[in-house]
Amino acid sequence: MLALAVPGPDLADITSAIRPFRGPLYSGGRRSRSIIRKFLKQGTSPPITPGVALKTSGTSRHMSLASTHSATQHTPAERTAFNVLGAISFSHFLNDTMQSLMLAIYPLFKSGFQLSFAQIGLITLSFQFTASLLQPLVGYYTDLHPKPFSLALGMGCTLTGLLALSQVSSFPMLLLAAALVGTGSAVFHPEASRVARMASGGRHGLAQSIFQVGGNAGAAFGPLLAAWIVLPHGQRSIALF
Repeated sequence: MLALAVPGPDLADITSAIRPFRGPLYSGGRRSRSIIRKFLKQGTSPPITPGVALKTSGTSRHMSLASTHSATQHTPAERTAFNVLGAISFSHFLNDTMQSLMLAIYPLFKSGFQLSFAQIGLITLSFQFTASLLQPLVGYYTDLHPKPFSLALGMGCTLTGLLALSQVSSFPMLLLAAALVGTGSAVFHPEASRVARMASGGRHGLAQSIFQVGGNAGAAFGPLLAAWIVLPHGQRSIALF
């Protein structure tokens, strides 16, 4: 039972206000008057059933049973969807594992294509320009038009870029493949961050941390895979990822 504070009503005000209602407390006139008189002596307001509107001295007070129950029964910890956060964190792990291969296989490209450090810099520019500078644009668009399928689209774009890297035979195609890998990152991260926030249940810091752990682990694991698989077996082995 909830108590609603009504500023400055007298006995007549409260009695006339509750007369139309026949709740459990106000079923009898004499009994209700005695209960109201007791609360007035104590300087408090009588308890009312949630959902009933009292109009006294020009003041309207509304209580919603559904909203009160929701606020008291569902805490942020109970609403946090840890299964969704785990899935999105694992997706972040896979995505950043593929992304981190790009930088780890620079020695392979330098020796295989006889590239200069300036050309290596151009590969980095192509990769980072699409991966970083496109993200705010993608995030702005997906805020206006949510695209949950962009998570799979982003990872598919990264995969396409890696497959292209395993087959390219010229420097311009190498730049294009690097740009595709970066585009996959730009498409994936804004929508993935939005999903993590939606699943947070109000615990935004915790949700972002779980999401970020997957990405950091992938960024650390990718170069190890490059050293164990790609560098010993050559450019074609990039397709394994």
